[in-house]
Amino acid sequence: MKSLASQPLSSILQAIATSYYGKAVSPLARDAVEVEKALEMLWIEENEKVFLHYPFTLGLIYAYANLKYVELKDVRALLFSKLMNLPPQKMLTLIARHRGKLSF
Repeated sequence: MKSLASQPLSSILQAIATSYYGKAVSPLARDAVEVEKALEMLWIEENEKVFLHYPFTLGLIYAYANLKYVELKDVRALLFSKLMNLPPQKMLTLIARHRGKLSF
């Protein structure tokens, strides 16, 4: 992935599209931030899927910790956006778990 950092976005999207992560990244992604958000949403969904299986594994604890990490990032984003007096529409774009699900 480090070699992709110096490449233009189109070649990065082509490299990602042929991998497992291709289903998460939309071909309409315009910049690296959108790609990062799409991959983060895939990561969240994969962690949530762990709770649907056999409950007595170490993966469950790891997935729970990952989801709590995302939740803390969301709380931090809300606190900073309140501190900076951002409008609610801008706040919703900063919340990772509910991107695209909430609207005003």
